[in-house]
Amino acid sequence: MTVTEASRCFSKLVSRVQSRRASLLILKRGKPVARIVPLALNAKTTQDLASAWPRLTHLTLEDAEQFGRDIASARASLPPLEPAWD
Repeated sequence: MTVTEASRCFSKLVSRVQSRRASLLILKRGKPVARIVPLALNAKTTQDLASAWPRLTHLTLEDAEQFGRDIASARASLPPLEPAWD
């Protein structure tokens, strides 16, 4: 669906996504620019996360440092980002 079409009937689109539990892709000049997706039915709040935090398994300092190195290595292997507006 194009951005123009979506803007004309946005409320109906949101209702459709909610009732059908299916996402909707929005196109601009034939290219995907956005997706409307239904929220997970079991969505949690930040308060839920805060109360669950103490019960979660946490990384050791060594594992956390290794994770940081892994992320840095993965980022270094990616090509440089190019601005989307060019």
